[in-house]
Amino acid sequence: MGRRVRIWTWDRGNRLVDMDGPPEAVVPVLETVLNGASWREFKKFPLDTLERLLPRLDVPSNIRRFVEIWIEEKGRSAA
Repeated sequence: MGRRVRIWTWDRGNRLVDMDGPPEAVVPVLETVLNGASWREFKKFPLDTLERLLPRLDVPSNIRRFVEIWIEEKGRSAA
């Protein structure tokens, strides 16, 4: 079993999400979090998970850029 994190979304409420799970299962949750501007929930996604899922995200370009910047900044602070 991978890293499981409790994530809240407006459509399903609280649920456990396996951050190492298949993209088909995690991407819809991340998209819902991003499109709903649930930043508290977004911060629960580990950096490596965001990097892995970024190419599959179907979100507006401004939100995609936000995620790219977040990855860059978090990567710098971790180094």
